[in-house]
Amino acid sequence: MRLLFDARQLSISLGSALLLSLALQTTTTAQTPPDRWLVPAEIRQAILEEFSGELALQHVQLLAANRIRPEEEYTQKFFETSYLEEMATRYGLSDVAVDYFPSGNIWVPYEADLWMVAPVRKKIASLTMVPSALASNSRSADVVTEVVWVGNGQPADYEGIDVNGKIVMGSGSVSSAFSSGVNQRGAAGALGTGSP
Repeated sequence: MRLLFDARQLSISLGSALLLSLALQTTTTAQTPPDRWLVPAEIRQAILEEFSGELALQHVQLLAANRIRPEEEYTQKFFETSYLEEMATRYGLSDVAVDYFPSGNIWVPYEADLWMVAPVRKKIASLTMVPSALASNSRSADVVTEVVWVGNGQPADYEGIDVNGKIVMGSGSVSSAFSSGVNQRGAAGALGTGSP
């Protein structure tokens, strides 16, 4: 077996390897930029090692999911209260205490679904899918009607649009769409894409 090498390719490869070697040496000897963060590096590193976006999302989902719960829970401490007490203690806070104050009626959703019925039937949202998608203090309703886009929900956005008996959908908060559409113009319900 004979191996043939092209001298030009070999010299180009050797030249490339030499340049790569020089670049690596230059990189390793370059000075590190000064640390200009306000938080000292050791504290910053400790935070980064403990921080977890997935864990934060898990907390939110767990707390939101427990909006569906048996009535008996209202005679004792809420699940959320116990959970937050436990997490605060677990994360190192001391002297964790809960203060109780009298309150009025408590809003508890048991079932909530939003369906598109035309041109195809499709579930858009559900209390069981994303509990936080349901606005707090929503009213009970069973409505099949048209959805009308009302932009920011400003008076100009309603000009020439009949929303009476329909569901208004806006780019602002649900409370804003509810106030301007349901309370002021007789809409049957409100959806908002700008709610936190």
